[in-house]
Amino acid sequence: KRWHTYTGFQSHEVENPDVLKQIVFSDDYLPLEKGIQETKTTNNLFEAEARLRDYNGQYRWHLIRGEVIKQEHSGLGIWTATDIHDRKIIEEINRADKAKSRFLATMSHEMRTPLGGILGMSSLLKKTRLDADQIEMVQTVHQASELLLVLIHNLLDIYKLEEKQIVLDCLPFSIKEAVERSVDIISISAKQKKTQVAVYNGDDVPSVVLGDSFRIQQVLINLLGNAIKFTSEGGYIIVKTSVVNEQDDMTKYLSQRGIEGLQSKKDAAVVLVSVEDNGIGIPLDAQHKLFQIFSQYDSSTTRLFGG
Repeated sequence: KRWHTYTGFQSHEVENPDVLKQIVFSDDYLPLEKGIQETKTTNNLFEAEARLRDYNGQYRWHLIRGEVIKQEHSGLGIWTATDIHDRKIIEEINRADKAKSRFLATMSHEMRTPLGGILGMSSLLKKTRLDADQIEMVQTVHQASELLLVLIHNLLDIYKLEEKQIVLDCLPFSIKEAVERSVDIISISAKQKKTQVAVYNGDDVPSVVLGDSFRIQQVLINLLGNAIKFTSEGGYIIVKTSVVNEQDDMTKYLSQRGIEGLQSKKDAAVVLVSVEDNGIGIPLDAQHKLFQIFSQYDSSTTRLFGG
């Protein structure tokens, strides 16, 4: 009865090849028909996936299973069709996502090779005899290449995140140099927007800290890039480094949101890096969308600011 409701045909009519052709998707018909015939002669269990058409003409994936129970009656058997369409769609989406991630990872690796050459040659060129204009042009090429390298690393990280391969290092580095390097990389964009970028390092910030310098710069460059994008021409951006203590407003803010353990201890200091600008900002009631992909609190910002 359910078979008739779904296909519009009675179950015994499927034995007619012409009817079966009408029900089974053309690409799936020959493998399915061949498997059924082999099962009738070998008496083996049969299992295959195929798209079957419903009475509205729509195709859905089904798992076809069968077993011959009486050979003397031309392969009389029991056959079932289980709807697995939703599962197949999810599998296809997952395969497409993995293929996309592998493509991004491969392209990221391939693009880094020539870009490394550009960075290397521009570094050497800066050490040659150049006039003031030439130095500025070489510096622009070098900074633009570094920014492009950051974007390439971001693409590679999409694959690493999906494969859960992101590992944070804990090595000594200069937080002040990491901040200055990040500001240098985005300086071209800031200059084009006539945006002033200032850096303030707290007097008590240690010269060397432990952490992942690359990831900190990656996050900072993204924050600075957004600050430039969403700040009107002639605006300002301030990058601050400071040692965290229990009285800091930022510490209290994070603590209220369940982020603990930022207070400095007797034998160690926790350094906070913050980015402040006079751009459009994000209303408090929209901040819950911050870490949702492809989400903005106001879609008009895409038209006004390009993202």
